[in-house]
Amino acid sequence: SSGSSILKYGGISVGVILVLIVVGLLIMRYRDSEGEQKDWNQGVNMPNMAAQPAMPNMYAQPAMPDMSAQPAYAQYQQPVATQPAMPDMTAQPVYPQYQQPSVQPVVQAASPDPAALPGNQAVVPQPAAPAAPTMYDVGTMRSDGNEWLEYPAASGAWYMRDATTRQWVRKI
Repeated sequence: SSGSSILKYGGISVGVILVLIVVGLLIMRYRDSEGEQKDWNQGVNMPNMAAQPAMPNMYAQPAMPDMSAQPAYAQYQQPVATQPAMPDMTAQPVYPQYQQPSVQPVVQAASPDPAALPGNQAVVPQPAAPAAPTMYDVGTMRSDGNEWLEYPAASGAWYMRDATTRQWVRKI
């Protein structure tokens, strides 16, 4: 009973599909016969494929120079033949006396004296000292709980270390 119902419904659906296809084909045929023939090439510009490309003229001859014209030659002058002077084979060669070049040793200083350089007569070298103590310098803890440092030593300039930045701050 279930096999016959599948066959029945399958046959009906195939029949409906065939009917729809036939109706669609008839509608299309009816529309085409109503109107005039459609020009599918309308608005399409296709090149003429039957046209031949322009071919070069294989029979063309190159332009030849005028062979009847007389060539223009520059005037050629024959060089005058002269006898080269023969060297005197009896003469003895002259050799200059060889002299040993004199070489003076040059002694240079390792570095020049700045006062001896031109324009630097007033230059006096000074020792390079930092303007303030570095964070690596160590001071003395005082009763106020701060670290103090006299920099440079015996100069009277006193610095206190900032607790947060660890940098020296001049106080006196």
